[in-house]
Amino acid sequence: MAKQKIKLSKEKETLLVPLYCKACECEKEKPIIKDEKAKEIIERVEYNFTELDVPNKTCVTLNIRANKLDEYVNQYIISHKNPTIIHLGCGLDNRYGRIKDKNINFYDLDYQEVIELKKNFYQENENYHFISSSVTDLDWINEVGEKPNVLIVAEGLFMYIAEEELKKLFNTLQEQWLNAHLIFDAYSKYTVKNIDKHASIRKTGAEIKWGIDDPQEIEDWNDNIKLVEEWYFTDYQQTEKLSPLYKLAFKAAGLFKMAKKAHRILYYEFKENEVEGNDST
Repeated sequence: MAKQKIKLSKEKETLLVPLYCKACECEKEKPIIKDEKAKEIIERVEYNFTELDVPNKTCVTLNIRANKLDEYVNQYIISHKNPTIIHLGCGLDNRYGRIKDKNINFYDLDYQEVIELKKNFYQENENYHFISSSVTDLDWINEVGEKPNVLIVAEGLFMYIAEEELKKLFNTLQEQWLNAHLIFDAYSKYTVKNIDKHASIRKTGAEIKWGIDDPQEIEDWNDNIKLVEEWYFTDYQQTEKLSPLYKLAFKAAGLFKMAKKAHRILYYEFKENEVEGNDST
């Protein structure tokens, strides 16, 4: 069987980094995340992954990120009736395949060329749907439509979007899906300033545009968006899956605020729009 050629550019090409990291993790005795689909895809594509020059530290972080986001998704599914999961900037990730309940509405969204590539490895069904669109082209929201319980997940995405576009996106999502939840990973501003030194960023030519230090700043974008949790990678509990070196590195990083906040996961909840002037008693 001929291998699938991959020709992606800039931020689209970065989707290969977490895919490669998950594939490598499959070879370990105690993997942080077990995703045989990633390994299968790596074996079926024509691409020189060694050119990405992905540091082992990056793989550890990205695998923990995926594992933690999976936990959030599974918790949401358990605690909400008829939930809908929307995965923004899905790339070639297999999150739908990893969740515990497949009988829910699940949407994978990414650029058209990425979704066309994804169709070579994944099949849609009555619950699992693909949307070909840029995240910032907000017409995609109409393809999902009105849903009662929505969890929106963005993994390795928002740092590629300018802040003004993010504000518009967040406000639109809040207006469309009242009481929805939004989870994503974010860099600090210091990390954004120095990320161009990262080998994979240099290789792909991706441009990092956004970082945030104080996650409560997003509450100023919209009074109806509330911070639920700021989760640090140094809080990862399954340390038995880390090498002694990384156990020590994570413990040391947890002692310094700048190191902890360099890259973390932020969790927000949308509230219903407050009605002005409603002071009746």
